[in-house]
Amino acid sequence: MIAKPTRCCVRLTRAGLTLIEVIAATLLLGTLLVSILLAYGRHATQIKRAEQQVAVINALNTQIADWYLTRRGVPINESGLLLRTQANSIRWRTRVINDDPILETLLSRKVRVEARAADGDILAYIDILQEATR
Repeated sequence: MIAKPTRCCVRLTRAGLTLIEVIAATLLLGTLLVSILLAYGRHATQIKRAEQQVAVINALNTQIADWYLTRRGVPINESGLLLRTQANSIRWRTRVINDDPILETLLSRKVRVEARAADGDILAYIDILQEATR
């Protein structure tokens, strides 16, 4: 005669998860979701800043091309409106940079064209070597 195993010796196989496994999985998924949302926010801000900088550089390029098409060259120590965005207006400003003594020998000067936000931050700048006679 074969003895039946008692209940204490039989391993019960149940389908499903324990409460600890459910909590651990929820915690892992929550951490993953939060990290994805934080990374998305940072990258969206970075993309917006890069698009603004590209627009400013294109506007500077257009402005400088316009100055040279009028045969006036880059004006010295002047400023004006470059670009108006929804958030603020961006202005250009020019100034001479005398940091190289060889420029006097070449009869040239280095002119910096800056694009500044309304709060005074420099968004972009371009240095141009220009004849000193202009």
